[in-house]
Amino acid sequence: MGTYFGDLSFAVAAEGDGHVIRARIEPPPGPWRILDIALGGPGSARPRSVTVNGKPHSDFDSRGNVRIGRGEQHYKIEARF
Repeated sequence: MGTYFGDLSFAVAAEGDGHVIRARIEPPPGPWRILDIALGGPGSARPRSVTVNGKPHSDFDSRGNVRIGRGEQHYKIEARF
């Protein structure tokens, strides 16, 4: 997908009736600062936990929006609802 900062590549998959959402993201090479990824769960479920590249991540909200700062060439995100 083309963005102002360059091409962005991503894939999203749900498991366990949508209670686990996994995303793989390759951000654009440009000077972006924050990625804001919406990973909504089933119904009105709120995320219980989020990991980014296998490490606990706390910058997410009750709707499943995950914010990631610049620093890696790719991100693997897992949200549990």
